[in-house]
Amino acid sequence: MAGAVGIVAGGIAGQGAGLRSDLAEAAAEGHFLHRECGEEKSKYFDKKAMKTISLRTNPVAIVELRDGVLSAIMTGFNEPQKIVSVPRGNPVTFIFRNFDDAERRMVASLGTAMAAGGEASTEKEGHSDSNETCTQLIPRGAEQALTVTYAKPSIAQEDPLTLTVPGVSGQAIEVVVP
Repeated sequence: MAGAVGIVAGGIAGQGAGLRSDLAEAAAEGHFLHRECGEEKSKYFDKKAMKTISLRTNPVAIVELRDGVLSAIMTGFNEPQKIVSVPRGNPVTFIFRNFDDAERRMVASLGTAMAAGGEASTEKEGHSDSNETCTQLIPRGAEQALTVTYAKPSIAQEDPLTLTVPGVSGQAIEVVVP
């Protein structure tokens, strides 16, 4: 009984203290609203990146960056691919392996968000409506998994759905969603 009273008293005292200062700052600045998927290192997103993944990840494709060339390795194909077909509405996992000398991240372009009028918008309150997600920056020889769910088919998008690496120009894996 005395232990239960102590736990309840500790919870009440902790609630009165409020948010930790770093969490309050992050919430006020909107750190959790978007990922920073550019070439530069993010102050908030790129902390403690895992550099290996489980063998049970069951990826659709392994995307590798080697000597400035991006390619997708898929089961059933003898050669690296530049186009990957994935199912619509189901989570799919890509593994990104960095064999470049610089720290790199993979970005999945998920299409453009539709504005209220039904047309794709490029600017809204200073933010692009392009929808993307990405891995953390990883060093040479590291790998990370990125799980994505494509809600709409490729033909419903103005721009192609792609997997790219910021800072590596002219290289993209096209994602086809039937």
